[in-house]
Amino acid sequence: MKEFLIRSEMLEVKFLDLGGRITSITSPHYEGNLVLSYPERVSNDGNYTFPSAMYLSDNNYLGAIAGRYANRIANGAFTLEGTEYALDKNDNGINCLHGGVAGYDKRVFNVDCSYSSALLTLFDGEGIFPGNADAAIRYSVTGSSLMIRYLVKTDRPTVINLTNHTYFNPNGNINDCEVRFDADYYTPVDKKMIPTGEIKSVLSTPFDFREYKKIGRDINCGDEQLKIADGFDHNFVINGGGLRKAAQVYMPATSLTLTVTTDMPGFQFYTGNFLREPFMKREGFCLETQYYPDTPNKPNFPPCVAAPGKPFRSKTIYTFSQDKQ
Repeated sequence: MKEFLIRSEMLEVKFLDLGGRITSITSPHYEGNLVLSYPERVSNDGNYTFPSAMYLSDNNYLGAIAGRYANRIANGAFTLEGTEYALDKNDNGINCLHGGVAGYDKRVFNVDCSYSSALLTLFDGEGIFPGNADAAIRYSVTGSSLMIRYLVKTDRPTVINLTNHTYFNPNGNINDCEVRFDADYYTPVDKKMIPTGEIKSVLSTPFDFREYKKIGRDINCGDEQLKIADGFDHNFVINGGGLRKAAQVYMPATSLTLTVTTDMPGFQFYTGNFLREPFMKREGFCLETQYYPDTPNKPNFPPCVAAPGKPFRSKTIYTFSQDKQ
């Protein structure tokens, strides 16, 4: 397990070869780490620090690349071109979550790192998912932005959905963070946390973040969807297409605004409802750009199939700016 650093004049980002896990994002505008991480180990002489061994057994997907299929696939199975594929049921013994027990969060990437950019590569041999896949993820820092570009080539049709599972930590109560989403719709879930297939308007629901609203305003309001997830853990349908703004979060404890820009159709807004020690419940939030959960079983959702000559490509940019934008 090795840690790498990329930087610009405005941002420094550390990450591991294990799962591509982002362990630190720091900015001269704020003293401290902007993401949740396990405490570093210090050498006996106090001169060196090392990433925590807790990453080796982490089940929170802390800072990790999630794949081959991020988020949930219902009942750990899907059918593609007439063949049914049985997946790991690593989500309460019911669904496949973030690629199963040997997802990308558990894999060691090859890393080619320069001053401001790093290329992470991984060969993902055919297993529970069809086809061999060559994944290449580039982390790059420019100004106050971290860009993540994903490219996966495959030798046969398969389903692919990569994202990053960083928990942003505003060094305060996330309930006080103010959120604004460019999303008129979201995808409600059943009691197994699987989308019902409905694409529902956020109008007159706790999921309406079209104007800035504190995370904590409605999180305990008794809405059935929030009861199911014990908070927000839902996919939002981003307005428009192409590379566009998806979400903004003003973090008052840091006086910074995080803006997420992506070309993916949706993002999962997760409020850390199931974080465990050494973290506290809802100590961080995630904005995971993605295809919708359970897309392989939902023909009305935007398609997630990659094939020879049709690779998976996506781009997400995280930008930190001073004050409320």
